[in-house]
Amino acid sequence: MRNDSAPACRQAPAVDQGQPAPAVAVGGRGAADAVAPNTAPDGEDNPEGRARNRRVEIGFSG
Repeated sequence: MRNDSAPACRQAPAVDQGQPAPAVAVGGRGAADAVAPNTAPDGEDNPEGRARNRRVEIGFSG
């Protein structure tokens, strides 16, 4: 997830868990933490890989 998209994931889980939104850390990892390639070996776009890389990981500590 891109860094400019990540904050949108902050509000709902924080409210559901009774946490103030600023207490939940968010961030995008982009290509640094991809779980699938965005391009096929021949250089063509890989829509399945892009779909797998659009994910949200949420962790709470405290």
